[in-house]
Amino acid sequence: MAIITGHITIERKILNWEWYTDQNVFHLFMYFLLKANWKDSNWRGIKICRGQLITGRMKISTDTGLTERQIRTCMDKLKSTNEITVKSTSKYSVITICKYDSYQDKTSNSDQQKVQQTTSKKSDKSPTNDQQATTYEEELIINNKKKNIIINKKGFKNFPIFSDFNGLPEIKTGTTIELVRIVAQKDLQKEDVDSLWEIFKVQNLTGENFYKDEDAIYSHFQNWCKNHDYKKDKNILNGNKKSTPRNVSSDYND
Repeated sequence: MAIITGHITIERKILNWEWYTDQNVFHLFMYFLLKANWKDSNWRGIKICRGQLITGRMKISTDTGLTERQIRTCMDKLKSTNEITVKSTSKYSVITICKYDSYQDKTSNSDQQKVQQTTSKKSDKSPTNDQQATTYEEELIINNKKKNIIINKKGFKNFPIFSDFNGLPEIKTGTTIELVRIVAQKDLQKEDVDSLWEIFKVQNLTGENFYKDEDAIYSHFQNWCKNHDYKKDKNILNGNKKSTPRNVSSDYND
């Protein structure tokens, strides 16, 4: 049996991935990440790009212990959320991990061969992992002094809490009103949205949920508003308020 070497990187944000609690889907996706090419290569005249692998259901079943039916179901789920694409032939399938670079940093993977050949010796000139982390943290703080939440291109360094946010931006209020009116068929006033925002912050910005950035929080809030149980929540749309005019969108330009 051949010994497989090398490594992949998994960020903690995977804990908030929508398929994380689906054991079979998560197991299969990790298998794809482990098996996918980390650099472009050729196989029998076919170019297999970074983030792709050639396989078949029988091979996957043997390697993962999943039945072919389970594999088919899991792959359908992964395709439905654009995690993978599959190009099948009569002999094999080419699976592409759509956001491979968001899971595997190119810089780290470009040095993978060197890592595989390196022994436990360390260069005195190379900083330790702790030193690198400290430097990175300091750089983030310097660049984001005016923000309570440290944010970088990859998302929140610290998980947000409700006290980090004040009122909802006006443009988000307007789009929320319009979205709820169209999807949930409920007419909200600005004060209704303000109340919902405060409830949402307490329930969801607990310091435990990861969000990519502020826009992801506002997007979650708007989806939360669409699915809110307005019949149960008597503080919102209690029947004593006048309905919001149908041309509410003219007051809030997206």
